[in-house]
Amino acid sequence: MRYGKFLGSIGVIAALVLGGCSKEEAAAPKADPAAGAGQPAQMERYQEGREYSRLPKRIGGEPEAGKLEIVEFFFYKCPHCYRLQKPLGEWVGSMGPRVKRTIRPAVFSERWEPMAKAFHAMEAAGFDEGLHQAIFREIHEKGVDLDEAGKLFALVERVKGPAYRDAFEKAYGSPKMAELIRQDAEAGKAAMLEGTPTVIVNGVFTLNSATAGGEDQMVPVLSFLAQKAMMGQLR
Repeated sequence: MRYGKFLGSIGVIAALVLGGCSKEEAAAPKADPAAGAGQPAQMERYQEGREYSRLPKRIGGEPEAGKLEIVEFFFYKCPHCYRLQKPLGEWVGSMGPRVKRTIRPAVFSERWEPMAKAFHAMEAAGFDEGLHQAIFREIHEKGVDLDEAGKLFALVERVKGPAYRDAFEKAYGSPKMAELIRQDAEAGKAAMLEGTPTVIVNGVFTLNSATAGGEDQMVPVLSFLAQKAMMGQLR
């Protein structure tokens, strides 16, 4: 799998080795949630321009001092995104209020839209982490194609019940969905997004499994950036 031009000189070979879901394609081992916390060696190991990069323009406002804001761009059908869920969730939980996590679907083309709609319909009906993870499992563990709305709605009802399904289905078919999808696509362009999973840190720094040095390094790199943010060194 390749990330395209986003990888720059790393190229297609590195992307094949390290993984990720690109615009053309529709996958992260466990990482220690506290990996490297407080380890001086990390300060030398992870470098801007190598494990993570700086966007040319900040996305969003200035984060609160000493806090870390991350935006996770994902795709339900991306196996890398699926396998990143547990280690990333555990790490965010371990950080408590010091880290604010926002989840956003990536949209590169029409074929990415059904899963983005599923996420936004869940938000409209009331975001539910259990359902969020159930969608991932249905796709990656059972091989169900949830682009088929009927199968998606059946899963929603199994997990959350008929009342929630009604609200979900209504939101899924809402005319407002087109604008949400357009906003997702624009957000991806602003973030110079080329694949999933990609995490944007404090609206300025970006990393993915390839730049981080492998999928198992995404959480450690985030831990390193969080440490810098707490010390006021992440600008």
